[in-house]
Amino acid sequence: MNNYEKLAISANRGVKLPEWRSAKSLWLIYLYKFRNYQVHKDTISDFVRNLKKIGRDQQVRHLAADEELKIVYDNRCVNCGALENHHHPRFRDTIVVLQKGHIDPNKPEVLENIIPQCQICNQTYKDNFVYDENGYIKAINNENFVLRSKPEVLKRIYELLKKKF
Repeated sequence: MNNYEKLAISANRGVKLPEWRSAKSLWLIYLYKFRNYQVHKDTISDFVRNLKKIGRDQQVRHLAADEELKIVYDNRCVNCGALENHHHPRFRDTIVVLQKGHIDPNKPEVLENIIPQCQICNQTYKDNFVYDENGYIKAINNENFVLRSKPEVLKRIYELLKKKF
């Protein structure tokens, strides 16, 4: 369940939530992420403006958006939870560097299609999966990933696909 769905459940008392990925929904997500802190409305406005703004200098804009995106995810890898600039929880000799991971590898690298992944998860998962915004796998993207499965699993997949098509 993503943060927006959690907000939707808590708003199930007659409150209508704004459209997903609108400026107002970004406000709600920001407030939810920092719910244990006092946040000034100007801070949230700046955050949303930086995410939505299209400036002249594309590289600067992307760097600012990348940093804002990391803040939304608490500077953690969306898959394993490793904290940026700290030792990786499973590979203790590795310092975590967050990279841009695609939610859907078939779509362009735009803010709405990016999740922060540590270098280990990004290299491990590559373009094999489609994720939700919380880093959970929604679908398989690469058929070669399936082909590495055991023969009995491949047979079950074959039977399933045969029924479907």
